[in-house]
Amino acid sequence: MLDHEGELFDLRHDPQQLEPVTREFPEIAADRRVRVSDWQAEMTATGATEDPAITLGHPEARFTPLPARDAKLHGTLARSNRFPNDSYVRNWTSTADRLTWPVDVPADGRFAVTLYYTCPAADVGSIVQLDGGGASIRTAVTPAWDPPELGADHDRIPRQESDVKNFAPLAWGEIKLSAGEATLTLHGPEIVGETALEFRLLQFERLP
Repeated sequence: MLDHEGELFDLRHDPQQLEPVTREFPEIAADRRVRVSDWQAEMTATGATEDPAITLGHPEARFTPLPARDAKLHGTLARSNRFPNDSYVRNWTSTADRLTWPVDVPADGRFAVTLYYTCPAADVGSIVQLDGGGASIRTAVTPAWDPPELGADHDRIPRQESDVKNFAPLAWGEIKLSAGEATLTLHGPEIVGETALEFRLLQFERLP
């Protein structure tokens, strides 16, 4: 196998990729590099971007999640872990902070939106707003929900992935989205405490 630095490894005898065999098999390494280069050129030719739009609200799919891991963070926001998978967003301290998702809505529709969050009692009442495609909805972050992080005390070795929490659902209301590409923006125009909330997920349900 060729790694991201162009080094060749024998995974059958070295599954941890500790000792490269590039010098022992230069012809195989060269062939694999050419194949990788050809594949990269082919992928570039398809026009695919680094941030493709997320399909939101396909008529045959009732639910579409927009998790924290897929959002682009702006301002002081930070992920709960350097690995985005299964992470959540925290440090929401400024009204300039926001999360954005590029989306592609296949067909016009009405969607019920649910926000999954945590928020300590001292910070309850901040206003969060969702904008996109000419539509906008806002709600207050309430009630308080401040659960502890779970699981780490049972780990036999320190985990590298994000700690997890039980996030509470907040039924937000409805938003109308038109077919086509748009950017959805989640932000907090009013923050009453130290932080607006910790964010895990937006869930969209296509309504009849």
